[in-house]
Amino acid sequence: MGSLRQSGGAPAQNLYAVSTTQLHPFGTTLVLGDGREFAYGSAGATALAVGRVCQNAIEIPGHGNTGLALGDTHVAGTRVVAITTTTTAVTENQYAEGYLLIGDATTGGTCYKIAGHPSQAAVGAVNITLVDPLWETIAAAAVGILLPNPYKLQIITAAPLSTGAPTGIPVRDIPINNYGWFQTRGICGALQDGVIVSGNAVACSDGVPGGVQPTTATQAVDEPEIGLAIFDNANTDIGPIRLTAL
Repeated sequence: MGSLRQSGGAPAQNLYAVSTTQLHPFGTTLVLGDGREFAYGSAGATALAVGRVCQNAIEIPGHGNTGLALGDTHVAGTRVVAITTTTTAVTENQYAEGYLLIGDATTGGTCYKIAGHPSQAAVGAVNITLVDPLWETIAAAAVGILLPNPYKLQIITAAPLSTGAPTGIPVRDIPINNYGWFQTRGICGALQDGVIVSGNAVACSDGVPGGVQPTTATQAVDEPEIGLAIFDNANTDIGPIRLTAL
């Protein structure tokens, strides 16, 4: 993952282009001189529409929500960690550019970037190669949690948001399994749910997938606040907001 700035030349993939080939690492940021920021990512099995808030892919059952056994002690300095899957097969490099979180309360807490891994059947050990070596020895009793890169295979936010965290808003329509840019900060358009008044804080909608609505005391508990409304705007329209929290 890197950072590109307007003064540093054009990115390999134009801001408003889509590509069937990955041209930047997931999460690469593009920062423009007017304060807008974007992250590079991809659509999953469903096309993504411009102006709709997106989220990370839904968690895969058996890939670590409660922790997967490491099985053996892994000494400091190693870059290969064996993780035992329990219910769902792992495809080759499914978690490349994602993360391995060591979840044990005693020797855990560090999140390591994943370089790659082979495929693995539903039950068995898969060797995860890390970008950086373990900084400490991990005990056999520790567990690992596999996390995909949040910008890989994104989907439109659920309403209410319950299966992931918001990642950004695509700057144009992105077809299935294509790559493009997602806005994470600054002035942009977003699908409105309800009447939004200029200056309102806006959060992910709890009723319209990919939408935003005014933040209320109740909603703030359940839906993340992501920005501020610029102008008054009617229900179901695309309206201007300033993203502040993605």
